[in-house]
Amino acid sequence: MRIRFVSLLVLAAATANAQRAVKVDDFTRFQDVSEPHVSPDGEWVLYTVTTTDVAADKRNGNIWITKWDGSESRQITFSAEGESAARWSPDGRYISFLSSRPGGKATGSQVWLLDRQGGEAHQLTELKERISYYEWSPDSKRLVLILREAEEGGGGRGGRGANAPPPEPTKPIVIDRYEFKRDVAGYVTGNSRSRIFLYGIATKKAEALTTDTAFDEEGPVWSPDGSKIAFVSNHDADWERTKNTDVFVAECASGLGSAQAHDFRWE
Repeated sequence: MRIRFVSLLVLAAATANAQRAVKVDDFTRFQDVSEPHVSPDGEWVLYTVTTTDVAADKRNGNIWITKWDGSESRQITFSAEGESAARWSPDGRYISFLSSRPGGKATGSQVWLLDRQGGEAHQLTELKERISYYEWSPDSKRLVLILREAEEGGGGRGGRGANAPPPEPTKPIVIDRYEFKRDVAGYVTGNSRSRIFLYGIATKKAEALTTDTAFDEEGPVWSPDGSKIAFVSNHDADWERTKNTDVFVAECASGLGSAQAHDFRWE
């Protein structure tokens, strides 16, 4: 009994010595797991693992895939620019994600595709606007996108060669609205809005869903038959000063029109 008691004391002392207070640097070692999406056949789960690169002073997300029962897991993207918003195409053929990695004419966050049969990821969209959100249509033939035009007067600076002409002076920022700045986006100085577009996989063309250019549109969701898009928007007269949003439904047929507010339910 005495030997067992002494052993317990030694174990307790060793455990106490192994514990320490959390330091600020420890937070850079945490890995954040987010955005899980189950494959159409229910066998696999896509998710994003975000880590901190201390040397580069930035966060980086990569896409992982795991079996539903946890028997197999592997990382499937390794870009230094990072990836997010991994999705399965409803037909199970592709894994898609958003990334700003180089590879096409467009810059900023674009949709990339990985074929389930293997091969390198290739860039699908090449749009001048940055894509902040997307979802596949039920038939895997289209994407719904949220795009926002770049604001003027951002003042971004790039590198210049030795013989490059001096940059043009940055335009002054004029504030004439209640909502004048947003996280990530910076100063909101123009009339650009977050709007919903439909993108054809075969045609590689984007078309605005509605003509309502005066309001931001968010949270698009496909109807089960792919004929309609439901989304939320604030159409108050002084919408920048209110938090009121309503659900709107727009037809996905060719041709543009104004979406109508609805008591939302899919029939």
